[in-house]
Amino acid sequence: MRDGVIQEGGRNDEPHPWDNETGLNRNPKKNAFKKRGGNDMQVDVYDSFVAMYQALDAAFDEHPKSERLRTFASEANPFLWKGEGSADPAVYIEFEQAWEKEFGDRKVTALEARQFVRSHLKTQDEGEYAFAPAGDVTLAEAFDSVADEKIWEEALSES
Repeated sequence: MRDGVIQEGGRNDEPHPWDNETGLNRNPKKNAFKKRGGNDMQVDVYDSFVAMYQALDAAFDEHPKSERLRTFASEANPFLWKGEGSADPAVYIEFEQAWEKEFGDRKVTALEARQFVRSHLKTQDEGEYAFAPAGDVTLAEAFDSVADEKIWEEALSES
């Protein structure tokens, strides 16, 4: 396989992604969440971004008329392109830069990631996405409506 394309004849020369000894997927993106002693899950920047997007996408069902939420979720969509990023690359880049300023390149607990996401969304509500009309749900409110601490951790552990 070269550049994610299966070779002619359907053959894939890369090793099987599953490690038979550990039962884990060898792909580092699939192992982004690592359990350490009990519920101390560790999460990285990209997986936090994807989980944030998924929460906001779910919140859109509850707030279908929110222009702010629709715009941000559309621009943040990480599933439009192969690899890491977002539909509007600036959305992920800004998130990643804020993460690196706060945490460097380290993974953090699910609770720290949730607190960071909430803070980041509040910054967006006051900045670029402040255009929304009065009464429109804020990004942070939309996030909170679907992602309490328990649901956030469950969502991360299922990724």
